[in-house]
Amino acid sequence: NDTVVLKGLSTATMNNRYAKIYNQDPEDPGRYAVRLFSDKWRLEKKKLSIKRENIVAAPSTPLERKVLLEMSKDEIEDFFSGLAERALPVDISRAATWSRLGHLFGKCALVTWMPPAANRGSKAGWKQSLELAYRLLT
Repeated sequence: NDTVVLKGLSTATMNNRYAKIYNQDPEDPGRYAVRLFSDKWRLEKKKLSIKRENIVAAPSTPLERKVLLEMSKDEIEDFFSGLAERALPVDISRAATWSRLGHLFGKCALVTWMPPAANRGSKAGWKQSLELAYRLLT
């Protein structure tokens, strides 16, 4: 997703604004080109150069939006750092994996999956993935 939220800017009216991120600023590698969304979710024409530290990935659900917009920059960094520390790569094609995850069943809030190239389009792989995600989430 290339939609971001601006945080920690000295111009208070710019904070909590949604923007589309484009590319790293060629004149300053610590900044990125963004275009703000208007109140009607149309992109404004002018591109701005914003420091990386003032750019946060946009939340995707209404609850995430509410929580993230109320958090300080430090709280957001701690939150995402905590997610990264708890991330767990899993090979669902191995039966042993399932028994190692039993303690997580019903306790996960997010499950993502990328099929290995060899299994893309495999109905068995998709079914197994969805079953594990369901068990982790409910």
